[in-house]
Amino acid sequence: MDLLKELRKPNQYLFVVLQTQDDSAKPDILRDHLLSYGVMALSKIDSVARISKVCTDPRYRRQGLGELVVCAMLSSVGHHCKIRSEEMQQSLALIFPITQARVASVQLHVDTERRDAIRLYARCGFFIKTEIRSYYAETRNALLMHL
Repeated sequence: MDLLKELRKPNQYLFVVLQTQDDSAKPDILRDHLLSYGVMALSKIDSVARISKVCTDPRYRRQGLGELVVCAMLSSVGHHCKIRSEEMQQSLALIFPITQARVASVQLHVDTERRDAIRLYARCGFFIKTEIRSYYAETRNALLMHL
């Protein structure tokens, strides 16, 4: 996925988690380290939010950052998701757009081999609706998950 190309599309939203460093000798842009991000699209036609990307720097996985991003996406469209308080540390900055959108459902596709991602989405309340054969490639299937 070409992230910049995706973000240029209408109704695309980027959610990021940054780790800020207190180093006044560096310019602001160099003080922040991207830990995790997600991309979500809103469809006004069918009132569905579609999560297309959730990524976390491999060095920071298993710390709840992906869950933090997914929960921020859900909260921004009126769906409840509890965020564990230990994930909200002072050294982290969660940046996401404020939307007034309310959607009927949220959906995503995930590779059937991505077990960690499937567990993450299940913790956030998603359920498997169906499996789509050869979605990514002839031998790579996807799960369609809904909330």
